[in-house]
Amino acid sequence: MSEVNVSIACQNELKKLGEVMAKMDGAVVNQKEIDSMLRSLVKDGLEQKKPNWFQMYNEVIINGMLSGLGTPLVNFASNMVQTLAKPTLGVISSTFKDKIAKREARALFSAAFEGMGQDMVFLNKGYQTGMPVDFELSPAALGMSQKKFNEYMINLGAKVDPRTGTVSPAEANALLKGSYDYITKSIPGPAGEFIRIPTRLTVGIDEYFKARLRNQKTLALISHKASLDEENNLGTYEELFEQYKKKAFYTMKEPPAGLDSKGISEWNIKESQQRANYAERLEAVFGGDVRFSTALYDVRNYATDGTFQTKLTGMLEKISSAKGQGETIGQTILLQAIPFLRTPWNLTLEGISYVPGLGIAIKPGVSKTSMKMRKAADGTEYPVFETNVVKMGRDEVAARQVVGFGMVTTMAALWADDRLTGSIPDSAQDRAQWQANGKQEFSIKVGDTWVSYQRVEPFSTSMGLAADSFELVKNLTNGSIQPGKEIEETKAAAFGLLKSNILQKTFMQGFADLLATMESPQKAETFLASMAKRMVPAISNTVARGFDPVEREAVSVADKVAQRIPGLRQTLPESYALYSADPNNPQPRQTNLMQAATGFGVSAMPTEFQQRMQDLGVKFSPKSATMSKVKMDVDQVADYKRFVNENASRVFGQTISNLERMPNKQVAQRQASRIMSNATKMARFKLMQKYPDLRKQILAQSKYDNFGIVEE
Repeated sequence: MSEVNVSIACQNELKKLGEVMAKMDGAVVNQKEIDSMLRSLVKDGLEQKKPNWFQMYNEVIINGMLSGLGTPLVNFASNMVQTLAKPTLGVISSTFKDKIAKREARALFSAAFEGMGQDMVFLNKGYQTGMPVDFELSPAALGMSQKKFNEYMINLGAKVDPRTGTVSPAEANALLKGSYDYITKSIPGPAGEFIRIPTRLTVGIDEYFKARLRNQKTLALISHKASLDEENNLGTYEELFEQYKKKAFYTMKEPPAGLDSKGISEWNIKESQQRANYAERLEAVFGGDVRFSTALYDVRNYATDGTFQTKLTGMLEKISSAKGQGETIGQTILLQAIPFLRTPWNLTLEGISYVPGLGIAIKPGVSKTSMKMRKAADGTEYPVFETNVVKMGRDEVAARQVVGFGMVTTMAALWADDRLTGSIPDSAQDRAQWQANGKQEFSIKVGDTWVSYQRVEPFSTSMGLAADSFELVKNLTNGSIQPGKEIEETKAAAFGLLKSNILQKTFMQGFADLLATMESPQKAETFLASMAKRMVPAISNTVARGFDPVEREAVSVADKVAQRIPGLRQTLPESYALYSADPNNPQPRQTNLMQAATGFGVSAMPTEFQQRMQDLGVKFSPKSATMSKVKMDVDQVADYKRFVNENASRVFGQTISNLERMPNKQVAQRQASRIMSNATKMARFKLMQKYPDLRKQILAQSKYDNFGIVEE
C-alpha cells in the first residue's frame, strides 16, 4: 500500500543500467542474466527507500487486518468463483458468434480445470517473494529481440529514451508501485518479512489465480491462432491447437529414482522454474506473428482484471497514491479508512455488472494494450506498447446480464420460499429483533442451516441487492409503508439498499465509518474505536472468539480492544439479546465459531420460540449504554441487558400462546410491547438496587433537567 519510492541509489542503478545496455547494442545476452538484473533493480527500488514511522505503522496495521484465517479463505473462494465465472461468460457471449469465437470459448472453459495442482508453484513464488511474478517478464515474449530489449527496456513497460536506453526515476517509480495495493516494504530485515506474512500470502493466492487465468487466456489465443492458421492451410485446427498448446505449457515432471533429498529439491526447483517461465513459452508460440503482437499483454491483462487488480484512473488513482504514501497523519487515517482502494472498487464494479439493468449503465473497466510504431531520431522504427483502462465490451456486458438475470430469478424463488435474507435493517428495533431471533443477514437456507453468501465476491453484491429489492417490493405492496409516502420511503429504502450492499461490505466498512463521522460526534467516536481495534491483529480476534463460546459486552474503546485479545476477552461480561432462544433457560448470545474461523457465517435455524416471536411481528427497541443521559459502564450495561432478557424470556415463554390466539394481531403486538416495557422497568429497578451510585447519577441528572439544580 505504501508508495514504493526510488532512492538516489536506485536512480544511479538505473543510469548505469542504461549505459550498459547502450554499450551492449547487438551483443548476445543471456536471458537469465537479464532476468536477474531486473530482479535486482526491483529489489533495489523496494529496499533502498527510507520509510517514515507512519508508513511502518501502516504496514503493521495492514498486515494485522489481513492476518485472520478468514481473509485468505475468502480470498481463495472469491478467486475460485471468478476463475469459473469468466470462462462461463465467454461461453455465453460466444453463443451468437462465429465458429472461431465458439472454439475460443470452449478452450477458455477447458483451461479452468487444467493444471490446478501444478500452478501451486505460483502461490509459493508469490508468497516467498511477496511480489508479482510479472516482474520477471521477458521482452522476448513480446516478439522483440535481445537487441531491442537492450535499447528500450520494454520489459519494464516504462517509456524509454530510444537513443540512450535509460528510464527516468519517475517512470520506474510509477511502474514499481502499480502492482498491488497491499505490497509494502516499509519495515526492513527479517522482522519486516515476518510482519508481511499476511500480505505475502495474499499475493501468493492472487498469483496462483492469475496463473489459472493466464492459462485460460493463453488457450483462448492458441485456439484463435489455430483457427486462423487452419484457414491458411497450415494444418487442421485440432492438430495445430495441440501443437501450440504443447509449446505454451510445461508439465512438471516427477524427480527420477535414485536422487537424494538435495537432488530431489534441486530437481523440483528446476521444474518449478520451468512451469513459472510462461513468458518464454508464449514467445515460442506467438513470437514474430504480427496478428498477436500484444499476446503477452492480453494474457497479463486478463489475469490482472480477473483478480480485481485493474488499474485505477482519474481521481481514484490520485486518492490511491495519496493513500499509499502514509507521510502525514491525514494520509495515515485515510489509509486506515480505505484499506485496499483498487481491489474493493473493482470488486464493487464487478458485482454491479451482474445486476440486471444497472450493469448496463455502470460498466467495469478492463485493461487493453495497443501497439504503435514510432521512429527514433536515427529513423529506426520501434514498437511502443500502451495499456489503458477501457469500458467493458457489449458482448461481455450482455453475458453478465444474462448470468445476473438467472441469479435474480433463483433468488426470487428462494425468497418466496423464505430461504433468503438480505441486509440487516437500519432500524434499531429491527436489528434488535433479528439479533434476538437468531436471524442471519445475507444468507441462504441450506437444509436446517443459514449459510452466508456475503463474502462470495463478486456475486454477493447482486444477490444482496436482489434480496433487499424483494423486501422493498413486499413493503410497498403489503401496506407497510404509509399511504402518500411511497416515493419518499422508496428513495430512502433504495439508498439504504445500496449502502448495505456496497458501502457496508467488510472491505469498505472503514470508508463508510469515515463518512459517518461527518454526521455526529458519536459516530466519530465509533470510527476512532474502529481504528483502535485494528491495532489488534485479526488472528488475535479469531483466536479470542474461537476459545470463547459466548459474545462479550463492550462499551468503551478499551472494551472493544479487549474483545479481540485472548484472555482479556473473558474479563468482559457476557452479552445478552432481548430474550433467549430457550425461554426456560436464559443464556448469553453464542459466538459464531464458523464466522470467527473462516469469515463465512453459518448459523442454525431459529428455535421454535424464536420463530414464534418473529411471526408475532413485534419489534422492541434495543437497550443502549445510556440511561437518562447517564452513560453506563460495561458491567452495568451487561447486567441491565441480562435482567431484561431474564424477565422477558420468562414472561414471553408463559404468554406467547395467549398472544398467538388473539384474533387482532395489532392488539397482540401492543400487549407484547407492554410485556417488554414491564420487563425493562423490572430490570431497571434491579439495576438501581445493584448500583446505588448509578441511581444517584440518574437522580442528579433528572434534577438538573427538570429544575436546573446542580448537586455538589
